Order: sequence, then structure tokens, then C-alpha cells
Amino acid sequence: MSRVVIVGKKGNFVREEEFKIALEQGMIRRIIRVFVFNKKGQLFLQKRSQKVRIYPGRWDSSATGHVDPGEDYTKAAKRELEE
Repeated sequence: MSRVVIVGKKGNFVREEEFKIALEQGMIRRIIRVFVFNKKGQLFLQKRSQKVRIYPGRWDSSATGHVDPGEDYTKAAKRELEE
């Protein structure tokens, strides 16, 4: 099972936790969001799967995801864009 970084209200590291537990308990998780624009200034959005627990079927940022333990924000953003 995947682990995520749990942070406090100011973004400070608290601990690592199993994703499922963090989600069920509403813990604040370290994430990234990437917004991709073309030359015309148009924003690329993605539609969330109907299978996800939070906001299924809704429009979302170009790429988003959790920052893995030991990963910095830039690496996480690049990984999420590739995925």
C-alpha cells in the first residue's frame, strides 16, 4: 500500500501514513497541482474518474497528486505530469 506525507496546518512535516488511513481520517496530505496552458492561454483540465472517492467526475487541474515520502515538490510535479 502507498504511503503519503502528513503535514500540519502550516505545511510542516508530521509523519508518513498509509494512504487509505490518511484519506479515511481526513488527514492533511502533501500534494502538488500543476496548471498547463497553451500558447493561446487556454488551460488544459482533466476530468476526474467516476471511481475516485473525492469529487468523482469533476473537472480538475492539469495534473495533481500526492508528494511521495522523500520526494520534493518539483519531482512530484514532473512525475504526475508523466503519469
